[in-house]
Amino acid sequence: SRGADIVSHYTGELLKNPKSLPLISSSCPAIVRIIQIRFPTLIENIAPIESPMEIAAKIAREKAAVKTGLDPKEIGIFFISPCAAKMTSVKSPLGQEVSNVDGVIAIRDVYPLIKKNIKKVENYPDFYDSGKGIGWARAGGETLSLGIKAYLGVDGIENVIKILDEIENEQLKDIQYVECLACINGCVGGPLTVENSFVARNRIRRLSEKYPQKKELNLNQNIKEFLFTRQILSKDVGKLDDDLIAAIEKMEKIDDIYEQLPKLDCGACGSPTCRSLAEDIVLGFSNLDDCIVLFRDKVKHLLAQNQEHSENPPEQNTAQEANFEK
Repeated sequence: SRGADIVSHYTGELLKNPKSLPLISSSCPAIVRIIQIRFPTLIENIAPIESPMEIAAKIAREKAAVKTGLDPKEIGIFFISPCAAKMTSVKSPLGQEVSNVDGVIAIRDVYPLIKKNIKKVENYPDFYDSGKGIGWARAGGETLSLGIKAYLGVDGIENVIKILDEIENEQLKDIQYVECLACINGCVGGPLTVENSFVARNRIRRLSEKYPQKKELNLNQNIKEFLFTRQILSKDVGKLDDDLIAAIEKMEKIDDIYEQLPKLDCGACGSPTCRSLAEDIVLGFSNLDDCIVLFRDKVKHLLAQNQEHSENPPEQNTAQEANFEK
């Protein structure tokens, strides 16, 4: 929530002298990647500021270094995420050379353990209780934090694409800022969450209203510390092939690969849909490991194989095979 408040503050500064309007939020990495592929003319409209995750990670590392006396490189920063696209943005950052986050853990992987043990906690640690910052977790929370009237908030990948089409066609000239979120209801509707997104959105609203709506940030940093350091470039997607027969063969390969994919259309791989990823793979722009779901399953399989190998050394396996043959 602290990172969210900082982004809101500096976004307000950017809106005072924007290069292009409407300014489009850069906080959802799936949306930024869609703009790269399908709406490259809108790249200059993307707010060139790091996401709350990146800013919070940067601040956390600095504080931990002071507290522990360790070198910042010796400190690991891990993000508990509702979103597979955040995993990809850590692996392949947008707007910066290297992510401030070292690893990402899915909320649904740790939630059961937290729920089981949370009643044992006697004293909760202090936290940054910004109502507006907390409210960022739901759709519309970001624009509410900005305190402007000429804005548009849209969630759901199909709805976002329609709005981006209208922006590209210059149909939304009276809008200053657009909050685009790939998931319905915002981050609370991410593919790695455990709660019904509509229930979660309502809970976040009530939680946001419970805490102060104005917080003193006491910022000592210049806005340049949080701006993109690397230009976001368009990502060309060409036709399958000039030769019709070769194009048909590639179409068949796309169908085969698409059947292997989870069909979540989460956008974490950098392609807007699983079908688009299948096309990218056939065209040589991506590979199956770019799919977070398949990559996770592959890692689990390899870990299981290594564990089985360690429990049954080669000599033991050979003896077992000999006994089986007898």
